[in-house]
Amino acid sequence: MKKKLFSLVMAVAMIASLAVSALANDNSQSVSGKGSQNGNVNLAGAMALPAVNVTMPKTGVTILNPYKMKVKNTATLNNNEVETDSTNFITDQVLSARQVIVNKTLAPLNVGIAITATPTEGVVMATAPCTGKETTKSVFMFAEAQYAGTTNPTVANLTWTEPGKVNAKCYPQIVAGTAEASNANFFVLPAAASDSAPNYLVWTLSGNTATAPDGGWASTDKVATAVTFTFTPTVLVNIEEDADTTANVAKLAIGSALGTNDTDGLTAALTSSSKLQVAQGTIVRVVAVEGATISTVEVKDSVTSAKVTATKVNAGLYYFVAPPNGATVKITGTAAS
Repeated sequence: MKKKLFSLVMAVAMIASLAVSALANDNSQSVSGKGSQNGNVNLAGAMALPAVNVTMPKTGVTILNPYKMKVKNTATLNNNEVETDSTNFITDQVLSARQVIVNKTLAPLNVGIAITATPTEGVVMATAPCTGKETTKSVFMFAEAQYAGTTNPTVANLTWTEPGKVNAKCYPQIVAGTAEASNANFFVLPAAASDSAPNYLVWTLSGNTATAPDGGWASTDKVATAVTFTFTPTVLVNIEEDADTTANVAKLAIGSALGTNDTDGLTAALTSSSKLQVAQGTIVRVVAVEGATISTVEVKDSVTSAKVTATKVNAGLYYFVAPPNGATVKITGTAAS
């Protein structure tokens, strides 16, 4: 009898508990009565923020190769010695392994960079490409990056700027020196589709050196490099060509504000030859296609129609800074024949 009574009490308690739970989860209220009645709703504040989810290497090697030896394309050391390879090699005078940044963030990322070079005694960091005739132990070095899409990249499927021609392509680049150089808007990565479907940014060091400095190069001549990337969630805006723009005059590209009118390696979240998605503050290039020249570039904010200054570098290149609401770009010039 006691057991039956205990079971009955427990059953009643469970039913009561379920009833209370149901009432606690009920988010409805009854508003009734004669005449005017008020129904009040209180909304709590909340914030949906993306979690930055990036994987990247934490170490690497900066290799000086002034005599253009066939350095193994993975740019690694074996017992502190630079490995060579007669089949898979790089002959650049300044190089590092191609480093891959894996992005799984579910929002677009603005990528900033800061870079500092620390040469050993007697080595000088140059601010422009070396001619090869320098008598000092001069090293010109820059970092550059390119978007590799959603397929895990390999060295074989990416091409890079020639070492002595910084800014010769549309890849974002930054020159390294003994003072820290930085760019808060180095690159824009689109959002990853999911944790299991990331996208990839690849970066490397390149450059050139003096060929025969006084006293020659020694094994102790080195440059250590410190690189810091900053990943900040952002919102992309559209930059697109005006409907009246002639498609075979110019293309839109992301990258350094200086350089030639080379259209190889257009980067960032490129949706077509006439439309880009970028973050506010990103430098956008208007690059003439081969055989064409640009006469005017008119840029307006997409929402306010306010004029945005476009700076002319030469007849093949203009650049401007992306405004907060995106922009429409109208280009005139002589089309490629």
